[in-house]
Amino acid sequence: MPAESAAPSRGARLVQFVIFKLAEEDFAIPIDEVREIIRAVPVTPVPGAPRSIRGMINVRGEVASVIDLKARFSLREKFSLEPKHIIITAQMKTLFAFTVDEVTEILRIMENEIKTTPMTGLRVEENYVTGVVIREGRLIALLDLAKVLAEPAPAGAASAGA
Repeated sequence: MPAESAAPSRGARLVQFVIFKLAEEDFAIPIDEVREIIRAVPVTPVPGAPRSIRGMINVRGEVASVIDLKARFSLREKFSLEPKHIIITAQMKTLFAFTVDEVTEILRIMENEIKTTPMTGLRVEENYVTGVVIREGRLIALLDLAKVLAEPAPAGAASAGA
């Protein structure tokens, strides 16, 4: 891994993101917000919960609420895929688990490579996105997990099919 002192001038620093797929789209969250990544496990449903809340899981003796990001963002896909991975994060002193189709890579970039969020072209509420990165022809949306969790699900997210 390159040393931060090798960074270009203007105060740019190296940042790292966990890249994952949701309905054939690429998303990322800062690696320092990820507690761990696990393979998908059975989820205990919570009666009456919104569609985007899949239920709960036990993570080493702690209970984590499991959120289906595809349902949360009302993303539809051509073929229904079962999630392969769960990303565990601690936000607001609470443990959350996000189901994702697949964690694909760790991205290391210079902070100045992050572009502002385009006003169109994203299939996710733009207030959930802090910026985008273009890598190898792919547009990777950088998510703000605090906003994803703090705001109520968009209308239709509870009834949209994944």
